[in-house]
Amino acid sequence: MDVTARARADSAFNDRFEIGDRLGMGGMGSVYRGLQRVLNRPVAIKFMAPELSADRAYVDRFLSEARLAASLVHGSVVAVFDFGLLGDVPYLVTEFVPGATLNDLLKERSTLTVEETLAIARGVLDGLAAIHKLGIVHRDIKPANLLVIPGNPPGVKILDFGIAKQTSGPPLELDAPRTAAGMVMGTPEYMAPEQAAGDRITPAADVYAFALVLYRMIVGQQAFRAESALELLRMQIHKEASVPDAVLPAWREVLLRGLAKRPKDRAGSADEMRALLERAAPDALAAGGFMRGANGAGAGSRLEVPGETAPTPVVSELGTAEAPRARDVETVASVVAPAPPPAPGASAKSVALAAL
Repeated sequence: MDVTARARADSAFNDRFEIGDRLGMGGMGSVYRGLQRVLNRPVAIKFMAPELSADRAYVDRFLSEARLAASLVHGSVVAVFDFGLLGDVPYLVTEFVPGATLNDLLKERSTLTVEETLAIARGVLDGLAAIHKLGIVHRDIKPANLLVIPGNPPGVKILDFGIAKQTSGPPLELDAPRTAAGMVMGTPEYMAPEQAAGDRITPAADVYAFALVLYRMIVGQQAFRAESALELLRMQIHKEASVPDAVLPAWREVLLRGLAKRPKDRAGSADEMRALLERAAPDALAAGGFMRGANGAGAGSRLEVPGETAPTPVVSELGTAEAPRARDVETVASVVAPAPPPAPGASAKSVALAAL
């Protein structure tokens, strides 16, 4: 019996919620549109994949996602309303927000207007600032986890705290450790060097991921593209981002500060990144774009970055064609890859990509 049939057959669940169409599916489960009956309120209901519910580690991770997300009350973060069990299958109830992910939007339009880009960037940074104040690092900021709400200017909501990590503050997670030392979790295309290496992470890791998202909005393609997740991880750790010369100087500075390989050289907080963005905003508004000679043509012009090859579209975990994308660690992965040669006297470290 699938989860929708189980939901409709469970009187306790059915008294509280009506379940509708499936909105998407990922490595941890599926999300459905629903209705909270007593409040007549539309909601989104995320069910863990039934085959994972027998594994206590997955259930604990799912519950930790609920606890971390529920601790956040901010306009740029999707609100959590409830958590429960449908038999032995955990579910999470959140607000339903009409809109499309930034990933979907960029597939349709390639680039955005300056005003749209600034509004989305500000919303994400405001949400990250709130998340970081609670001692939480999201660890998976990417276009697919940013829901854009139609408007003028558009709004944005940060989604999916499935691999978020609390690094300070009063404990909100389960007592059991969620990530083993040296284990890599996240999406290779949007992963900070220290995260890709399995090292200790701080809010600066989310700043790096945000800068990669901003690069995608401004330039029209990803900063790093490769045929495999392993190669992407190596690029994140070792390869400096190449920003096209046509990008306005103020915005080159924003991108390069956000994409510095060493956290100490990077904008260290969402607030610091926001300050850089605000200083550069007038240049883009005056030019009508982020490129020299934009003349109102939008955020970018999908310039090719020297040395990068065009990616091959693949199918994402939501079942839609997505390019560019190497395999997302959210779906299947358990790849142990050899690390680059260690420095003299240092031990070699393997990198593991773990399923969520």
